[in-house]
Amino acid sequence: MEAFQCPYLGGLVELNDERERHIAEKHSQLLPNWPDYMATTLADPDIILRKDPEDDTVLFYRWFYDLDKYVMVAVVNHPGSRLDNHRFCYSQVAERRNHMAAALRFEHDVVGNIMYIEKCPPYPGQDENDIEDGVIARLHPDTDAVESIMILFYSSRILSRDPLRLNIPVAKGAINGQPAAAEFDCLVQPGSKWLTFPEDAEIVELYIPGWTETTEPSLT
Repeated sequence: MEAFQCPYLGGLVELNDERERHIAEKHSQLLPNWPDYMATTLADPDIILRKDPEDDTVLFYRWFYDLDKYVMVAVVNHPGSRLDNHRFCYSQVAERRNHMAAALRFEHDVVGNIMYIEKCPPYPGQDENDIEDGVIARLHPDTDAVESIMILFYSSRILSRDPLRLNIPVAKGAINGQPAAAEFDCLVQPGSKWLTFPEDAEIVELYIPGWTETTEPSLT
């Protein structure tokens, strides 16, 4: 049985024999160095993700250039178990470019107060452009079309909660005049010139290591 330090959880995380066999059988890409990948992902993750602050399962992501993939480690809290109550739920290797499909992903970095709206994760060669103050877009290197946007000081841009609108101008095929991928057309609602979240958008909360900003601007 393996155990790994996890600073975010403030203790050890236990990997039992059954989960170790699962890695060997289902995730051979990690062999033979899976303990190093697991330890690094838990000690210094790129992203920490959970859908609810009270959720018992926490997902840790770390990009490894030698794999050309993210390693994702899911940790579930089991009250009463030893080693500070934390156990591996499962682990996997996640494709960086193919796990998104066509739908947009909505993720809110709670600590940094940043909203990410992405067609696809960042990749080498993408360009960046400030399409307005506090709104950074990642662009396709050939077409210059927006593939993702990062909205700083997210809470201060909220115009209404139902439906959720932000004070960022949008039109079909464009965000604040910058050409955008067709997937972003779902942010354009009839009768509104502002970026509007679709009713079925699932906003996931992110906890990204390294951010120290805690001030939440007042809603407008």
